[in-house]
Amino acid sequence: MSSPPRAIPRRLNLGLLLMASAASAWLLSTASHAESSWAIAAAAAGFALTGNMLFSLLHEGVHRILHPVPAVNEWAARLAGAWFPTGLGIQRAFHLTHHRNNRSREEQFDILREGDIRWLKRAQWYAILTGLYWVVAVVGVLAHLVAPRALRARLLRDGASQTASQTSSRAYLDALDGLSPATSRLEIAFAVAFQVALFLVLDLTLVGWASCYAAFALTWSSLQYADHAFSPLDATAGAWNLGVGPVARIFFLDYHRHLTHHQDPQVPWIHLRRHTDPNAPEPLFWDVWREMWRGPRSAAAARAVGHRLSKQRPARRFFWLPPVAHLRTAVTLSVLVSAWFLLVYGGASALSAHVPWRIRVDLPWEATIPFVPWSAVPYLSMLVLLALAPFVIRRTRELALLAFALAAQTALAAVFFVALPVETTFPERVADGGAAWFFLIADTLNLERNFLPSLHVAFAATAVLAFLPSASRRVGAGLCSWAAAIAASTVFMHEHHLADVVAGLVLAGGTWWLVTRWRIAIDVEWLCLRTFARCARRHRRYALIGAALCVASLPRWRERRVLRTGFAFLQWIDDLLDGDLACDGEPLQHVGRVDDALRRGAFGEGGLDRLAEAFAADLRGVGGDAAMADALDLIDAMKEDRRRVLTRRLSHAADLRTHLRRTFTLSIDLMLVAGRSTVRAVDVPELIEAFGWCSVMRDLDEDLTKGLVNVPQEVLAVSAADPFHLTHDELLRLPAVREWMIAELARAERLLDATALRLDTLDGARGVRVLRMFTRSIRGVARRRLPKRYAFLDNADGATAAEAEERARARSEDDTENLLPRSLDPRVDPATHA
Repeated sequence: MSSPPRAIPRRLNLGLLLMASAASAWLLSTASHAESSWAIAAAAAGFALTGNMLFSLLHEGVHRILHPVPAVNEWAARLAGAWFPTGLGIQRAFHLTHHRNNRSREEQFDILREGDIRWLKRAQWYAILTGLYWVVAVVGVLAHLVAPRALRARLLRDGASQTASQTSSRAYLDALDGLSPATSRLEIAFAVAFQVALFLVLDLTLVGWASCYAAFALTWSSLQYADHAFSPLDATAGAWNLGVGPVARIFFLDYHRHLTHHQDPQVPWIHLRRHTDPNAPEPLFWDVWREMWRGPRSAAAARAVGHRLSKQRPARRFFWLPPVAHLRTAVTLSVLVSAWFLLVYGGASALSAHVPWRIRVDLPWEATIPFVPWSAVPYLSMLVLLALAPFVIRRTRELALLAFALAAQTALAAVFFVALPVETTFPERVADGGAAWFFLIADTLNLERNFLPSLHVAFAATAVLAFLPSASRRVGAGLCSWAAAIAASTVFMHEHHLADVVAGLVLAGGTWWLVTRWRIAIDVEWLCLRTFARCARRHRRYALIGAALCVASLPRWRERRVLRTGFAFLQWIDDLLDGDLACDGEPLQHVGRVDDALRRGAFGEGGLDRLAEAFAADLRGVGGDAAMADALDLIDAMKEDRRRVLTRRLSHAADLRTHLRRTFTLSIDLMLVAGRSTVRAVDVPELIEAFGWCSVMRDLDEDLTKGLVNVPQEVLAVSAADPFHLTHDELLRLPAVREWMIAELARAERLLDATALRLDTLDGARGVRVLRMFTRSIRGVARRRLPKRYAFLDNADGATAAEAEERARARSEDDTENLLPRSLDPRVDPATHA
């Protein structure tokens, strides 16, 4: 089983640091210049959230997982610390001390023990709950800067002092002895200067600043011990994964998963969810916080509370904090659906203007419906409802299903917009007062036509249908009420008639029923599209291949799906083995698991498994078990390159060509079977060899950077070169390698000429046109792309290609004899050999 990811989200962390800093500065300025106490309170509440995000980033920096580059990590953490304000060094010393002493006698603030100074324990406890703990922390930091001797007082440091033991001051202040005094004080001085600069640049007032930091202190301080209160008395297990809402999880960067953090402090915040034991207790923050207000208690009473809290297991919540990849997918789908909507919806509006007829769908009494400008607010909330999708829907395929449904509704509705344009009977609308701004936005988003059916209603109803499986009864009722309010708003805005609303509901229900019935097929198409897009981002040739496969699938799209699933699945496998696609663990093991699933017919839930299942069904449908056996052999051949990388193995020329011949024979045969062609790879042996040549030469530099050397061992032996310690440019400066490439180019030209003759003899057979296209593509690589990339291939040394080939042959007498079986040697006329 692969381990969860640990990659540091470097760009995201730095982006959040800058955005939270900018937002915090704006909120401080707003609180300082606002005239209303409500505005000050709102700014302070916002600062509490952004301030805790900055502290969470500081926490990442303390553990050196804010950024993988050490210098960037330190300076980014110092900036985050300046907002607290504190220094990075002193924060790291204190926080790591907390990890060592967690739930020890010195950190059992929730337990009253014999000999405790009770008033002091309660004072410390309620200081945590009311935010005074932050004041003590800041005062301590400033004392370290200006009066470090004060922190050496016997009351705070002496081992015999009950105060030092009970407040844990001894353990924490002893941690200061390991700091560089100059560095730690410079960091604190930087934080103080940063705060002064905020006052000067933003023209802050003491009231505004204090209001914001009071709100931050209250939320920050309460959380610091709620994560531990009444938890087991164990340094690692003595914490909770607290249940909180999505807003808190986002702004606190999942800081509430504190048990997972203590179990493995080197897991970045973005991966905490995946490292969390799904069966671990997850008490609600508010339950712990309410228990804390009852004060510290005896050890037995604290254990009883902890036992009760540990019974709370994580429940499936309606909202969740999605990973970055999920959000990225959601944004991509949103862009695609929006572009489709603008094209189709706008086009339908433009076309309907030229339709000479109009229909009326209004009821006689609809003229009495009042115009309510404020209904623009629920009308616009449809956009918010759709924006919630990635925070409710947990699977990428379900997101794609929703996107497909919305796109299908847009296309179907456009037909009605053009064929049955509606004549609205509502009078002209004029909005004034506070609602005018909302109405103006809503009216701007709508065009002059496109009434029946109401896409606004259809989209809202479809979103609710997609969200209901994740919702409880109460949440489901709220969602339905929200959709009903949106539907009603279209009428009270005088934007749609009741018939439009009913048609929108029918459109939503009908399309959602169809797409859920076809969900597996839609999921497969989505996986293929994602693979095409990912490959196209890496190289534009994949965009052309994807487009060609889609064109070749027409008009029998479903029947020829194997063309798309075959390319997408095998390319996904190839990307995993080449390292172009990241995976957890060794790619060979990952591919081996999928290979085993193909053999057994038992597939998992992952994207690659689902694509493999579709590919296996499609391939067996056109080629039977023989084609499936070829696919398994091809995957095994593709694994060989990964094994060569892992073992740093060089191969002889004959072995390389045998491997390439096997790989491309199987892959071309699978493509021809999928296209129901009558020709096979054995009919065009020279083209198979040309494919191998093109693959090696086109990707020579890329393969070398990955540790895959496709230069024959004989060629490298001439120069006694170790390719694993040479760059691509250094390798190409070797005369033997250059002459080998020149000779290979001449061989490719002969292969392509022989292929052209071979295809002429097969003219008329199904599949020949595709093979001719491949031949032209490879010839373009040989005559244009490679000479453009490598100048010496364009006769740089004055020698002819034949002369260069002769020199290469002379260095290894048995090279050309073993390169090809006689039946495939391009120097032998195919007809004569036959």
